[in-house]
Amino acid sequence: MGLVSDASIRILTDSTADVPPDIARRLRITVVPAYIQIGLQSYRDVPWDSEAGPGLSRRAFYEQLPAMPVFPTTAVPPAYEFAAAYRRLAEEEHADTVIAIVVSALLSGMYNVARLAVQDAPHHLRVHVVDSGQVTMGLGWIVIAAAEAAAKGKSVEEILVLVEGMRRRVRVYAMLDTLD
Repeated sequence: MGLVSDASIRILTDSTADVPPDIARRLRITVVPAYIQIGLQSYRDVPWDSEAGPGLSRRAFYEQLPAMPVFPTTAVPPAYEFAAAYRRLAEEEHADTVIAIVVSALLSGMYNVARLAVQDAPHHLRVHVVDSGQVTMGLGWIVIAAAEAAAKGKSVEEILVLVEGMRRRVRVYAMLDTLD
């Protein structure tokens, strides 16, 4: 499916959505990396195969996980990273609207950071920040559906209705090897 539109609506998410990099590129989804804390070290969460600058790729994370001296945690990026993404979408991709769909506000401060960054976005840019109520690919499926709708020329309102409907229907289940 070769969906790409010149529509001025762009979709943005955070890296916890786990959108595969090839799909993000094809659908022009902007991904703001979360941070991974390992002890006193902080790393940007970058895709599996990324050469996207400094950070810890998923592959490296999972290779190093068994030997990590402390249990890793996540942290939100600074607001300026969202603001920079909003500016880039407005200036380089000529977006007039960004729909930022982020990880559940019940589990992360990402929603608050994305909203805070709106004050530093270009004044002509309309930014809708959406709490997905989801994690991992639950969020990812919503983001992909929103990007496909934008690529098909759907309106902001239609995309927001789609997102809200999916937000209520999508469920994520997890199995853990241990509760330690």
